[in-house]
Amino acid sequence: MLLNANSVNPTKDYEKPIWFLDIDGVVNALPRNGKGNRDEFDKTDVVVFDQDTGIPTVYPIHYRPNVVEFINRVHRQGLAEIQWLTTWGRSASMFAHAVGIDLFGHTMAPPGTWWHVPAPFGSPEYVCWRPDWWKLQVIRDTPNIANRKFVFTDDDLGREVRAIIRTEVAPKENSLLITPHPTYGLNNQMLRLIDGFLTNKGAM
Repeated sequence: MLLNANSVNPTKDYEKPIWFLDIDGVVNALPRNGKGNRDEFDKTDVVVFDQDTGIPTVYPIHYRPNVVEFINRVHRQGLAEIQWLTTWGRSASMFAHAVGIDLFGHTMAPPGTWWHVPAPFGSPEYVCWRPDWWKLQVIRDTPNIANRKFVFTDDDLGREVRAIIRTEVAPKENSLLITPHPTYGLNNQMLRLIDGFLTNKGAM
């Protein structure tokens, strides 16, 4: 059972869990050409204007309405403080508007930030992030993070970062780390895990 749409959590902000939420490969699935799962998603486009040149780029978006609904319920019921943690930066609000997600905060990636060593998904070398990955640093620097539960959903969340979080930031009981396959994004099983973690009821 997922969240009750009529329930409200009165938890104070400084005690509230945090959900660090990526966009691409998590909310915006990245189905591969020729794969049968393309029909599973609602589709729209988001136009983003380059902050320096003003040149527009159109990004095709594939999303599941039930994922959008779940995110909005978590936000509206106060079960977690949701923070976009994505290279979309300020444009995360444009993505949110396009798919119907409520507006909430975002964190900007440092200038010059880029990615991991390319490797096939699922291979031992996939996501060879260094310990100074900017997203990990944002989590480390979050006020009172050692005493707050948090969810981190990111398709680039590999075992190296998981190990660092477990040893340096928060033990397993205080953090839920989810790595969706980028082709599919968040699925129902993952939503149930998040629901159970935030409501202290376990997956239902």
